[in-house]
Amino acid sequence: MRDPFHAPEGLSKLFFTTEGRISRKTWWLCMIVNMSLFAMSLFVAIFINAEMLFIAYIFPIRLILFLCVYIKRLHDINLRGW
Repeated sequence: MRDPFHAPEGLSKLFFTTEGRISRKTWWLCMIVNMSLFAMSLFVAIFINAEMLFIAYIFPIRLILFLCVYIKRLHDINLRGW
């Protein structure tokens, strides 16, 4: 069975490029990872009173990860990502 996080160049191609297609299973796993990272980073930011750190650094990185994976899923259903 193929690994759902399998990408030819690894996770960097999966999370940081908008080229290619991904399966539904991979998309859902990426969304679960993304939401888990969001919850953990928000908890840490609140715990150490660094909400501005969360807003300034962590949120934009998470947004880029989400957009790259979402655009690949749009390619998979024959829609344009841009």
